Amino acid sequence: MKLLYGYFSEHGVDREKNQDAMFFKSDLFGKYNVCVAVVCDGIGSFADSDFASGLTVNHIGEWFDRNLKANRDIYIDAKSKRKSVRTIYEELKNSLLEKLWLIHAVVSAETEARQFKAGTTVCVLLAVENLYCLYSTGDSRIHEIGSDVRQLTEDQSTEINGKSALLHCLGCFPGPSFKRTENKIQKNRTYLLATDGFYRRLDHKTAVKIFGKARTSGEIDACIKLLYEYSRAAGEKDDSTSIALKFV
Repeated sequence: MKLLYGYFSEHGVDREKNQDAMFFKSDLFGKYNVCVAVVCDGIGSFADSDFASGLTVNHIGEWFDRNLKANRDIYIDAKSKRKSVRTIYEELKNSLLEKLWLIHAVVSAETEARQFKAGTTVCVLLAVENLYCLYSTGDSRIHEIGSDVRQLTEDQSTEINGKSALLHCLGCFPGPSFKRTENKIQKNRTYLLATDGFYRRLDHKTAVKIFGKARTSGEIDACIKLLYEYSRAAGEKDDSTSIALKFV
């Protein structure tokens, strides 16, 4: 399958800085397509959460570049027989989970050393050919968009006095609880990773219509920006970040 993609991030209304962060990259492992997409939403009540979200995506980017792309030969058997898609997928999904726990430890240590108050949500999509694995903690989401909009991740949040409060996050107390979801990529579906500033006022009918018609990465990019404009017009004021991947 061919991968179309787009992404967008913008700071919120009356906010000095964007505490969201994102990373996306796709590459070949021999003959297999591998991609990783990540969005993080720094906790708004902590002044330095852009540090936590930025450090998280940087470490995942390094994981992809150094431990995957730079070491492709690891995934070739000694007899020059290529490992199966399933074998590569299992190895990468387990390695990514280990990396996420390491990132939590690093972010926690760095913020404590700098006397920062910081934490972040994180949701990650790892795809190896037609297999995908999602990891998430906090309330950033991944949706699958086809004939409808279906949430694939589970929010780790609750409502206190009319306001949303995180039950888990990366980099600070109470710490992460990485939920894993696995399935097969569905052709002509769009996988939308988004922070709450993007999905909270997401126009589902419009998303289904415009992503369904998108045939190029440029059109996917335009879809995201249009949905962002709709959410701002509807009154959204938070930082807003999203990555959209469509497999055709």
